[in-house]
Amino acid sequence: MDSSFHFYTIKDEYVQYLRKFDSKVHYQYKDNASTYVGIVLVKNNFNYFVPLSSYSKKNPTKDKRMKERDRIVIRLFELGNLNNPLGYLLFNNMIPVPNSELLPIVLDLSISKHKMMSKQIIFMKAINDKIHNKAETVYRKSVFDKDKYYVNFCCDFKILEAKAILYTKGLDEKQQ
Repeated sequence: MDSSFHFYTIKDEYVQYLRKFDSKVHYQYKDNASTYVGIVLVKNNFNYFVPLSSYSKKNPTKDKRMKERDRIVIRLFELGNLNNPLGYLLFNNMIPVPNSELLPIVLDLSISKHKMMSKQIIFMKAINDKIHNKAETVYRKSVFDKDKYYVNFCCDFKILEAKAILYTKGLDEKQQ
């Protein structure tokens, strides 16, 4: 499995399009206070954007909630330092995204936030198999097994896949 992770954001127009069909699609804030950042995995022949959520020492309730949701979330740490939490991968909120809507993030290590993101990538490479297995499990339990827990917390992957195809066809028609 590919262990080279890169961060992306998604064009806002596409996120808003998907939110029309599923309210569980993570919201992209307009004020840029919080950039919608994630990694991309291939699942069911689609690029799936798995969003990250930041860790906040100021919000212990969020961390407690994330620990309880370990079936649909992976907590990220500095490699070798479990006392330094860096955020969460939210597999329940992963969404199919056409290449045209992905915007790569180039890390500049002189920026503090980018240093932290670099540590996240190092940790993700170390748990590559766990990440791919979690994505597979969440997708399968939600789509095929119809497990109530997963259905309640996850985006409707099949509807979003259908809408991603329609969106891509619409882009193709606009370009002709």
